[in-house]
Amino acid sequence: MKDDTKETTYNDVEYTERAYQTSEIAKMLDLAVPTIRKYSQILESKGYVFLKGKGTGQHQARLYIEKDITALRYLKDIREKSNMTVDQATSIVIERFGKGAIQPIRSNDIQYIDDSNKRYNELKELIQQQNELIQGLTEKVDEQQEYINDRLNERDRLLMQSLNKMLEDKKELEAPKKKVFLSRLFKR
Repeated sequence: MKDDTKETTYNDVEYTERAYQTSEIAKMLDLAVPTIRKYSQILESKGYVFLKGKGTGQHQARLYIEKDITALRYLKDIREKSNMTVDQATSIVIERFGKGAIQPIRSNDIQYIDDSNKRYNELKELIQQQNELIQGLTEKVDEQQEYINDRLNERDRLLMQSLNKMLEDKKELEAPKKKVFLSRLFKR
């Protein structure tokens, strides 16, 4: 799927939202492309408005946004779970979702969007700060682990050195005893 957004003008208002093509919707909903077209045509005949891509006249490709996808998914579910005709099912979809995905933006929607954007940016900044803190803590833990490893290696080295010294001292102490023992043994 393409990961681009389409800017569309409807009633002199510009909208930016991810818009999908018919083939993408068919894959999403596990329906054939002609079925998506048929459902879309019937919805349009009842007044539902889809976004249109570039083109002329009847050759403008439909573009589907999230609300359209939800409406088509609902239509598919109604058709699968009942014995309603497509016409009856589309009437239910229109009743539930209205006559199109494009609704004019109200001034209180803009304030809500602005507030949401502000909260989003605050959360984004907080996450960035937390990531920096985590990075700093990770570096400190790595430094501590390196220090611990160095100290353990030094301790092990000193311990081995002490053990070797003790073994040497023990050998030195035992060497004269062996000589004395052997000299006594052979003198008799």
